[in-house]
Amino acid sequence: RRDIEVAGFRTRSGPSLLVSTECGGEGRNFEFCHRLVMYDLPWSPGRVEQRIGRLDRIGRRMNVGIVYFRPPGGIAAAVVRLYERIGLMERPLEGLQRELRRVEQLLDEAAAAGRLAEDEHLEALVQEVEGAWSRIQQAAYRHLLTGLYDPACAEEILARLPDDMEALTEDVVLGAADCLGLEVESQRQEGVYSVALGSRALVESLPGLGDEFSFVGTFDRETAVDDEMIDFFASGHPLVEAILAEVQDSSRGRTAMLACEIGDDSGLAVVGFYREEGRLVVRAVDHKGRRRGKWEQRLAARPLRVHRIDPEAWTSRPGWAATVRAIATELPGDPVAAAALVVGAVRPVH
Repeated sequence: RRDIEVAGFRTRSGPSLLVSTECGGEGRNFEFCHRLVMYDLPWSPGRVEQRIGRLDRIGRRMNVGIVYFRPPGGIAAAVVRLYERIGLMERPLEGLQRELRRVEQLLDEAAAAGRLAEDEHLEALVQEVEGAWSRIQQAAYRHLLTGLYDPACAEEILARLPDDMEALTEDVVLGAADCLGLEVESQRQEGVYSVALGSRALVESLPGLGDEFSFVGTFDRETAVDDEMIDFFASGHPLVEAILAEVQDSSRGRTAMLACEIGDDSGLAVVGFYREEGRLVVRAVDHKGRRRGKWEQRLAARPLRVHRIDPEAWTSRPGWAATVRAIATELPGDPVAAAALVVGAVRPVH
């Protein structure tokens, strides 16, 4: 019966107004409608986003008119203020499912404690969503040029790219996907992979992709050119950008273990990575609290060739964590990322 009513609503001769309960808020498309009137506002911003999404569909050519009501006071008024502050009625919040679920949880906790109407608590919720929104924007626009193309710069730009850029991208992206627990499967065609969030993922979503996505692609340009059905996984691709953004902005991407050979040196250090005037600066402190300039230069040099290692040989040693934490206290300032560094002969994992 519902399908019949919706079908009649779509026709020009049908009714011009459809009154619906929450059952119309998901799974149905009303992109032909001009206006959405929400008589009530649920405490779940995700459900509000779902309602708006019924009208705001791909291919829509007109704005969505949204009508809602502001209660005069109390908790309901605070909820409306929060939704307005995070821009829920003005912009799509796709990719923020994790943060929206967090907002819903905090709304329930604040309401139970009687703190929802407090401006300080409201501001904390707004800042959390705004921070996530900024990260998505940065992931989307990171590689857009802000100036005009200058042919004179082409040679210099190309010189920065290593000859094996595609292989390096494959190694980094697949390695990060493995660390995040994403579902990666090799396809019949050599060098082609399917990548999805999967049920074993260690994250609930990825920036800009949300909690449901699936891609089939390759890191080889020629393979992608030969078959238009296969994505080319490279800088600028949504999956590549989302994985890099997640690694860069989460704790998983800000801590690591590195191992490399630097002459005949050997030892343990903690390395801090800092941003200074747009440049990446490396600081290395060994287990005796000494700055190791030679090691810093090696890690800052480009190109930097790396390979995967099995960290268990070191991390399983008694006192490893305590030693690394003690060395880390000698790092100056607040690094954007840090890593434990083992210098000496390294056996790669094949």
